[in-house]
Amino acid sequence: MRKKDKKEVNEMSKEGSIWWKLGHIRGIYLHITLVLLFIAAMFGLPKPPPETISPYVQKTYDLIESLEPGDLVIFECRNDYAWYVTHIPGALGMIKHAISKKVRIIEYETANEGTMIFNYLILPVIKPLMDEMGYEYGKDFVRLGYFVGGDAVYSIMAEDPSDLGTDVYGTPIRELPVFEGFEDGSDIKLIMFTGYYLVPAIRQIVARHDTDMVACSHAGGLQWWYVYLQTGQLDGFIHGWSGGREYEHLIGQPGLGTFGSMAVSMGFYLCIVGIIITNVAYVGQLLTGGDEK
Repeated sequence: MRKKDKKEVNEMSKEGSIWWKLGHIRGIYLHITLVLLFIAAMFGLPKPPPETISPYVQKTYDLIESLEPGDLVIFECRNDYAWYVTHIPGALGMIKHAISKKVRIIEYETANEGTMIFNYLILPVIKPLMDEMGYEYGKDFVRLGYFVGGDAVYSIMAEDPSDLGTDVYGTPIRELPVFEGFEDGSDIKLIMFTGYYLVPAIRQIVARHDTDMVACSHAGGLQWWYVYLQTGQLDGFIHGWSGGREYEHLIGQPGLGTFGSMAVSMGFYLCIVGIIITNVAYVGQLLTGGDEK
């Protein structure tokens, strides 16, 4: 039987040291820890309020809060599956807040995926609230379905909404009570936009009738739309999960923005802890002769 030399025995002893073990933690343990932290962040840990409320998030809240029952609001769903997870907190926050004010809501989609996103991710969440607030389809809320081209639909709203034709179920526009008093774009109290490329609404409605408009998008969308916030053509903006968390705090309804932001933060904390452990293990091995480089 071969006798182990001194160097081999030394290497085996190094592998049994705490420094070596710290530097060779199995990935599966880190993955399990990450999942547990996510679950704790979403369901177990307290939900502290945001440290600050962004001025554009606050302005969005203030505008919707100022709405009166019966005011006419447009909700455009231009979400797509590339960004919908970060759009949804702001979208749900805005429309739930508007429903609580008992305003009239006209909803439609201008992105291919927008219809499915509204059907399966937004409508099931707001339906109980609409029932609670006594909403009636056709009177307080209507869906127009999918439209190709944002400029086309907004130019019609700006001039003669009856040219929109029918709702998603084929009922002529003028037979729906929700359209009573809606003669042109000046009758729109607020536009709530969710998704990307909000220029058509600004070009066709806001520029003509000075209509208030708020929007939500992913966090990176702020750099795209900031110029419109500066000019006052866009009044409020909810940016990604962090903005969604702020809005959820304002309306007192924690949701995906709150839970998602905390889960992501916990993931970053785990990364920081991993970096610290790795460096401590490396320095420990150097000090004990565990690395000959």
